[in-house]
Amino acid sequence: MRFIHTADWQIGMKAANVPQVADKVRMARLEVIDRIGRLAEEREADFVVVAGDVFEHNQVGRQCARDVLRRLGSYPVDVYIVPGNHDCAGAGSIYTTSAFLDTPSNVHVLIEREPVVIERPGVTLYPCPVTQKRTMLDPTDWIPSESSMNTIRIAVAHGSVRELGIGDPDDNPISLAAVASKRIDYLALGHWHSTMMLSSRAYYSGTPEQTSFSERDSGNVLVVSIDRPGSEPVIEPVRVGKLAWVEIEHELTGPWQDSLGRLRDTLDCLSSDPSNTLLRLRLTGISDGETLAKVDDLLDDFRPAFLHIDVNKSGLLLDIDEDKLSEWASTRPLAWAVVSDLRRLMRQSAADEAAAAFDIEDAGLGDSQVDLAEVLENAKLPEDEDWKITREEVQAALAEMLKALGGISR
Repeated sequence: MRFIHTADWQIGMKAANVPQVADKVRMARLEVIDRIGRLAEEREADFVVVAGDVFEHNQVGRQCARDVLRRLGSYPVDVYIVPGNHDCAGAGSIYTTSAFLDTPSNVHVLIEREPVVIERPGVTLYPCPVTQKRTMLDPTDWIPSESSMNTIRIAVAHGSVRELGIGDPDDNPISLAAVASKRIDYLALGHWHSTMMLSSRAYYSGTPEQTSFSERDSGNVLVVSIDRPGSEPVIEPVRVGKLAWVEIEHELTGPWQDSLGRLRDTLDCLSSDPSNTLLRLRLTGISDGETLAKVDDLLDDFRPAFLHIDVNKSGLLLDIDEDKLSEWASTRPLAWAVVSDLRRLMRQSAADEAAAAFDIEDAGLGDSQVDLAEVLENAKLPEDEDWKITREEVQAALAEMLKALGGISR
């Protein structure tokens, strides 16, 4: 007996984390439904189970729901769907709307907690539909224990796992030990988006199309084979996802030509299918505005090839051009006082402190301005093990000051 285990399709998701390509991300999630059907035919699967969250929420458009049903109706096998926490059963469920009045004959939405016998392969399904988004009740509690093993017993559930500390206490907690004690041959789980083995008989399939950069092993379905009641399942993860969400880090160090060359080489070799790759680039190190402009120019060369490129510069320290900074701050009394006092913090000797004080007086600010030295002395400053503010913290403070006051463009 062989079947396909999948879950967490999240049809109707907004893809708000990548708004520029949200339409393409949503379409990929619909297209993967067709690929799962073709895989079921290729592997001669007996049926397909979807362990919750076919839809992102219960308010998806009726046309969207009908599109899903049309695609499922083309499958060569039966499909068994269990509602998850996003599309939970009960009042207001998408599964009770008019969109599901004309469900294809091979599509079965299991909203009742009762066994479903599949005669031909000799299987009994134990659906565990979620009836509310958050609850401390185990959705598998209802499954009866059986002493005889004359049928392959498969539980289909959606939720977190108590013993492994996955999820919150009210996140539809499932006890693996309790399910195992009921002689279940396989527990098909949904809710977590990465493929995950919990035991030899319990797996999360993960979402068939990756949802975000944080997911580490998604884009798969599981082909599950079980010879007979009581035998251990054979699990084969199969990639069906089209989109690749890739996150890389690049440190800007040394001569900018070398650093940009290394970045270009990395991007050149990153993907064999950049048109279906979403990239998040995290920049670290120390850089100045000129180098960052060259980084932007380099990325502009790659943007037409990639589906999406997102750049995170929060890990960068800005290499301050002191002459330009002084020129900018000289006409802004408050900024000049802040710059001068921050400089003084970076100097160790009393002579340097006197020089920093002279900077303020020389600019004509004198005592008429805010005494930032006194403010900083009384303020709670970040400290290192030697009870001194670090150079990196001062650089970060300068960069934040410039951004906050609309100063030098990065």
